[in-house]
Amino acid sequence: MPVSSISVELARAVETVATYDTPANAKRAAHALELILRIMGPGSQNALADHMGVQRQTVHTWRTRRILMPPRTVAAIATFYGIPPDHMYAADPRDAVRCVLDSPNFTSRLIADELIAA
Repeated sequence: MPVSSISVELARAVETVATYDTPANAKRAAHALELILRIMGPGSQNALADHMGVQRQTVHTWRTRRILMPPRTVAAIATFYGIPPDHMYAADPRDAVRCVLDSPNFTSRLIADELIAA
């Protein structure tokens, strides 16, 4: 996907999640992130940190809810995993996980991991 397409997609995602900017929703997003990182397996926290341009410890503080993620961060994470950003705020964080499992990005990563391991 071209960089300009990613920028437009992220801008739309930020606009979508701006309405969810409350501490309770930030905690929901952190819980969703925690579950997503679990299903993505070892190295997923590092991969997300690299993509976001932050240290692994920063991702850890987001997922453990020590620092609440601003909407732009949540939007960037949702875009990275190829899911609608509002799913990060769902009352049931498993909704975000279901979206990740159904996304083409997840399948692509599984195939890539299998090829690397072979």
